[in-house]
Amino acid sequence: MEPSKRIEEHRRGYDPRQVIRALRESLDGRGRLRLLEGGYRWEAGFRFGEPAREEELEELEARLRLALPGVKVPLPWSYREWLKESNGAVLYRDEEYGQWGYRLFSTGELISKQVKWQATLYDEHWLPSGLVVGELIGGRDTIVLETGEVSEQSGEGIVLYGDCEEKPEEWRAIAHSFGQWLSWLVTAQGAGYWQWFAPQRRGGQSEGEEKGRKRARWKRWPVVVDPRTGERVEAPELGERRRLAAWEREPWGYAERRRYVRRWREQGREELPGGWKRYDLVQVVPREYGGSNEEENLVPVDREVHGWLMVPWWREWEWERGRERRGGSRKEREERSERGREAAEWTREGLKRLKELKARVGPRGKVQVRDEEGQEWEAWMQFGEPAKEAELHWLETELQQRWPELGGRLARGYRELLQVSNGMELYVDGEAGQWGYRLYRAEEVYGKTVSRELAYGSARWPERYLVIGETLGDGDLIVLEMEEGEEWGVIDGDSGYGPEEWKRIAESVGEWLAGLIEHEGRKYWREEEQRRERGLASERGI
Repeated sequence: MEPSKRIEEHRRGYDPRQVIRALRESLDGRGRLRLLEGGYRWEAGFRFGEPAREEELEELEARLRLALPGVKVPLPWSYREWLKESNGAVLYRDEEYGQWGYRLFSTGELISKQVKWQATLYDEHWLPSGLVVGELIGGRDTIVLETGEVSEQSGEGIVLYGDCEEKPEEWRAIAHSFGQWLSWLVTAQGAGYWQWFAPQRRGGQSEGEEKGRKRARWKRWPVVVDPRTGERVEAPELGERRRLAAWEREPWGYAERRRYVRRWREQGREELPGGWKRYDLVQVVPREYGGSNEEENLVPVDREVHGWLMVPWWREWEWERGRERRGGSRKEREERSERGREAAEWTREGLKRLKELKARVGPRGKVQVRDEEGQEWEAWMQFGEPAKEAELHWLETELQQRWPELGGRLARGYRELLQVSNGMELYVDGEAGQWGYRLYRAEEVYGKTVSRELAYGSARWPERYLVIGETLGDGDLIVLEMEEGEEWGVIDGDSGYGPEEWKRIAESVGEWLAGLIEHEGRKYWREEEQRRERGLASERGI
């Protein structure tokens, strides 16, 4: 049979639109299906997304070209047709125990999920042309489109079963196309049909290759594309450059970022796929090693790729070279202890200011603030509903299981913060998304913490760090240091340093909030650090 006819026949036989429409017709009014497996009857739940528009698919493909250039685009025909029928879905979810089912990602999640799976589990073993399109509920396995290995039967990339206990190069092919995988899954009533057959490995590596890969993670610079040139961004050669103190570095606040975006637009460059809010401005040579704010040293990088792949790469690079670490002196620790006595008072003050801010702007609104140079700009705020007691109890249960010595309770100030607003965005740059703070919802916090720990490496992650938020535009994190007292200190998760070097900047989340609101969203703790270091340098005659 001619290749074109064979592909056409495959598409007719495994059209995802027909499969999913037939499946929908078989569901009851609640979107459920009763199944029989191994003599056991169970109820499977389904959730379908709205159809993806062609513009959304084109935007996704444009973003993939920049963020994950190894993934072949346009996306395979049957996968595109699936997204146009349901942009994301939950299939065959075990409604009683939640330990089985499939979650297929939407166009808005694909890149984020891809880089997180790569950063947290597989490091340098990742398949550059693989695209994670879904995950199994109740486990860590994934469904992967291998866009670089095209089947003769379908003319599309094959589907791999991403077994978390195997390396990606060992994952086995389970379908000739996404449409075929979906069709066979429905025929098997949601069962993992690929487990019914003997495993067929696609490859492997010799013992010598495996040895060569050990401790090689830091050598693999993330593959990203410069949107200005279409060329790959190469890792800089830093040699033995000295890491600069905070006061010696080029300034990099909202004013500098805004100027870059405006200059980009004045030069008539095309807008980035999905808009600036999806990107961080990254110095190829980091500021801490003398990098400048000149245009040739700045490149827009997808925010997920920057935060999950590039930042950990740099910190691993430093770790391997044994860079001098920073840490608090005994005097600083004594000062912290003294300040800790004022934590309760600061908590009340910070939460009071937050409530006043929420009352002033409502669920979503904007305020006029000033940047580091005194220029006014509009900052957006968005608040959530107060956290329910059940949501807080769930988070406390997760913490109790991992840190039983803390008694399974949240710090008083952080608990009250969530009861004011369960998740929020503060001082967000509405023009280009290059500044602001996002505090996570209660149900996000534990998962975000575990993922970041895996990305940086458990050996380097301080045991009692809890990630509660992130800053927009630079990959920094907002972290609580869990302690046995009533309040937990706030840690500056500076992406320019490894987790073992992050500094404590407040004795409670209330104190941090009070300072943030007083300084109109500026990173006041960095300004204080720069002034302090500049003063010390002046005293030493540097």
